[in-house]
Amino acid sequence: MHKSFNVGFIQNFLAKKDISKSMFGYGIIYNAAAIGCTGPIMLGLMIYAYSTGSFISALTSFIVFSLTMGILMILLTMLIGLFKSLIIKKMVQVTPIIMKTAGVIMIIVGLSIAILTLEGNRIFVKIFFPFLE
Repeated sequence: MHKSFNVGFIQNFLAKKDISKSMFGYGIIYNAAAIGCTGPIMLGLMIYAYSTGSFISALTSFIVFSLTMGILMILLTMLIGLFKSLIIKKMVQVTPIIMKTAGVIMIIVGLSIAILTLEGNRIFVKIFFPFLE
């Protein structure tokens, strides 16, 4: 069963006839979704740049980061546009394999977490609360 996350105001904003507003909206929404991935990298760069004490180094770091991210997004978008049908065809072929592999990996990770948590708790209690054993 497939559930859809329907947000009317976002769809209305993106459906506008003015392409510049639509693309601006896409950029805002994409950034909001991607900030969890790119935010820590940018924050680390900014902290490093500010720790050097130079506004110019901070500005340069921000410009380099922004250009790199922009170029990568444009390149990836162009490649996806060029090879869309091939990508879809290949993804349809490998989806069952990916699903089975992901299931096995999730089971292994779940068991590992359960085992390590139990053993980790025992070690923690043994070290810090030996009177509880």
